[in-house]
Order: sequence, then structure tokens, then C-alpha cells
Amino acid sequence: SSTEAVVGARINRLALADSLFATGQAELALQAYASIETAKLAVSDRYWIEYQMANCHRRLGNLPESEKRYRRLAGLVDGGWCAAHARWWLDALST
Repeated sequence: SSTEAVVGARINRLALADSLFATGQAELALQAYASIETAKLAVSDRYWIEYQMANCHRRLGNLPESEKRYRRLAGLVDGGWCAAHARWWLDALST
């Protein structure tokens, strides 16, 4: 007999992406983050997604793309802790 999973609710793509990242699946996490429609999200969620995409690129060894995304975040006046962590990573990657 076959087993079928039926999902009745919309998939929370952000939670899925975060779970994939947390379990070390950076490539899949990156795809999941990229698939999120960010227009209606809170600014903090948009910054989080950008930060996590930078982290995915870093884990995948794509440092130029990672650094580009960290720089974008680091320059934000209202970036909060995402901007602070992005600055830390930029410093760590340059040493």
C-alpha cells in the first residue's frame, strides 16, 4: 500500500527554510528563502531572509554573494541585530 501525505494548510515557507538551514541543508534552504514573497512581510522578516540567504551562500562557499548580502544589511540604519551580525561576519570573513 502507498502512503500519501496531504497538506491542508498553506506551507509556511519561512519556517521551512529556517528548518532546512538548521539541519545543514543550505542549498535547499536558499531555494526556500528565495521562493518567499517578501512584499507583504514585516521589515524584520525581510532582513532575516536576506541575512539567512547570506548565511546560506557562506555555507555553500559562495563568499562573493554572501559578502554582497552582508554588506547590504550592514549598511541599514534600521537593520538592528541583523545588521550587527552582518558586520560581524564581514569582519570575520576578511581576516
